Amino acid sequence: MRLAFPHLPAKYLLAFALAAAMASLLYFLAKPKPGFQGEIMLSVKPQLASEQQLVFIKAASSCGNFTLYLDGKPLASGERIEKQIVAEAGRHVVSANNSICGASSVLEVLKKECEEGEVAQCSKDGCPGESVCENGRLSECALPKKICVPGQKVGCPVDECRFGYMECNHCGTGFGPCLPKQEANCA
Repeated sequence: MRLAFPHLPAKYLLAFALAAAMASLLYFLAKPKPGFQGEIMLSVKPQLASEQQLVFIKAASSCGNFTLYLDGKPLASGERIEKQIVAEAGRHVVSANNSICGASSVLEVLKKECEEGEVAQCSKDGCPGESVCENGRLSECALPKKICVPGQKVGCPVDECRFGYMECNHCGTGFGPCLPKQEANCA
């Protein structure tokens, strides 16, 4: 094989060839694709909200100015929009579009069932616990920390001369009363 540039070391020729290949690849990736006219990126967070909770909507376009809608009613227009809303309970459609492109998302707003920070008593597997209100919804029932293994027995004094046992309750949150093992004669 005869090199076209005999005065250049092979490593420079290899570097030149790699640079040319990278330039071709970048040109191909950056070149507009036939039929591509842009898009609208739409973000709705959270998509599952409670009444009176703030919902953040962000939209950006690469296809020109657009209008942002909530259930078909215009909210704002532009190429970049950031909007905060408080929607009523129900299912809502958030959309952004112009004559070239568009995007849409569904927003579910649940009826508010409690006040923020409110604590409610609950039961899980027959054990008492608590639910805390977060964003208008009650959390999953949280049980108190277990301190013993359900059914576990530990020794205890019944009186001055008798010993017995206490049994851990079925929730693992505490022991029952001290029960005597057997009768003992105390003098």
